[in-house]
Amino acid sequence: MNNIQFEFISPESLWYTEAKNLRYTAFYKPAHLPETVVCDEKESISTHLVCTDGRRLLGYGRLTIEGEIGQISQLAVVPDERKRGIGRGIMAALIKKSAQEGAKKIFLNARTAVIPFYLPFGFEATGAIFPSSKTGIPHRRMEKNLNTVVYFVRHAAPDFSEKRDAVRPLTAEGKKEAEKLKSRFENIYIDAVYSSPYLRAMDTVRPIAEDRQLPIQLVDDFRERKISDGWIENFGAYAQKQWEDFDYKMPEGESLRDVQNRTVSALKILLSENRGSQVIIGSHGTALSALLNHYDSGFDYHAFEAIKNKMPWVVKCTFDGEILQKIEPE
Repeated sequence: MNNIQFEFISPESLWYTEAKNLRYTAFYKPAHLPETVVCDEKESISTHLVCTDGRRLLGYGRLTIEGEIGQISQLAVVPDERKRGIGRGIMAALIKKSAQEGAKKIFLNARTAVIPFYLPFGFEATGAIFPSSKTGIPHRRMEKNLNTVVYFVRHAAPDFSEKRDAVRPLTAEGKKEAEKLKSRFENIYIDAVYSSPYLRAMDTVRPIAEDRQLPIQLVDDFRERKISDGWIENFGAYAQKQWEDFDYKMPEGESLRDVQNRTVSALKILLSENRGSQVIIGSHGTALSALLNHYDSGFDYHAFEAIKNKMPWVVKCTFDGEILQKIEPE
């Protein structure tokens, strides 16, 4: 998508006339309707988004917000520019704009033939199929609550022959498992990829990031818990003692409360910056477990033990603002 730009425009923009022509050609000309049908009663109160390469119009989408409800409509891409991710980019920008403008829910009326396009963004089809009042083409209403969805991805199998925590790589098998995660997220639109700065966490989410052409944004406070400056042999006994006493820590190390406080604080910042989005966070077993315990005290030592050998492990968390609505472990 080199040189592609997304821009919100006013009706005074030079792109606006081209956008009207694109919409007419895409939706109404085949039905032999007049060009005036493009500008309905919502046109003047809507936000208009165009995608261009600086020289020509590539796509368009419209957002109308009334109260706490947003509507996306008239999304169109120039025929010879399809399959370049332009439509997905328009959708992502309009969803983000909806959240920024304070909408709680958004909906659209999708042609039944393209319903699958909207599913990865978290839209769900509701109600019965109905004909468009203008073209007669079958449509169905689709809705999405503007929650933030965070997919925590605990890293794949690490190579413990490397004792330095920050640079511990994945094993050969771990790298294969990381590659497989691409299929796990195949039908999910991802807006951003974040990670702990530790190598095993970055390398676990890297295949997904590269597949989506997204940068991995490093957040230091998502790093794994520091045990101490040395290597510990009896990790099981140490871990159990930490879960029994959240303030217990070794010299130069961190307690679970320390880890929980920094990971939750970092997550709250991320949630405020990504409202309405779907993001991935590359994480670690203990750091992620301490964070989950903050939201669900039932995620205790026994829950930690149950996932200790699950690498990678994916947890889907849905937030309304900073409030956790749902935890869905893989």
